[in-house]
Amino acid sequence: MAQTRSGADGHFAVNAPGAVDKDTSLYLVAKGRRSAADNSPGDNPAIALLTVVGSHPPARVTINEFTTIASV
Repeated sequence: MAQTRSGADGHFAVNAPGAVDKDTSLYLVAKGRRSAADNSPGDNPAIALLTVVGSHPPARVTINEFTTIASV
């Protein structure tokens, strides 16, 4: 539906067109980039995080290790 990139501080905005059916679950996937503790240059394609926000996404969302585990 939509794709965006986060800023250096990790914040992002997603603007997806169209209405979402009430029986739909929206998944937000964060992939690539690198950990703040990682000093190596470039993105790490092995990193992928997930959160599920349902059919009525909140105004603010967190995607991290905990939301990934809870989504699975």
